Amino acid sequence: MQKSTRITLDQLLFAAAFLLALAVRLLWLAQAPLSDPEAELALQAFGLARGSLEGALTGQPGYILPTTALFAIFGAGSGLARLAPALAGAGLAL
Repeated sequence: MQKSTRITLDQLLFAAAFLLALAVRLLWLAQAPLSDPEAELALQAFGLARGSLEGALTGQPGYILPTTALFAIFGAGSGLARLAPALAGAGLAL
């Protein structure tokens, strides 16, 4: 017996809500300068991406580790510093 794989209206609405949330979060990601707390965490991630363990790391590995990986792959930037929290925020809609 085969199971039908039709997309329901509910699934379509959930996907639309997720895409809208993602678009709103990513639209102006790098427009404003980083605030002091954001910059402090981004500098810690940038230091780790360069291989430096100078200074004390805060207890936010859920932000620092993905951002460190992004900085190591693509280079540093305010948009990349905000990408992991933006994706997490959009994921809440999912």
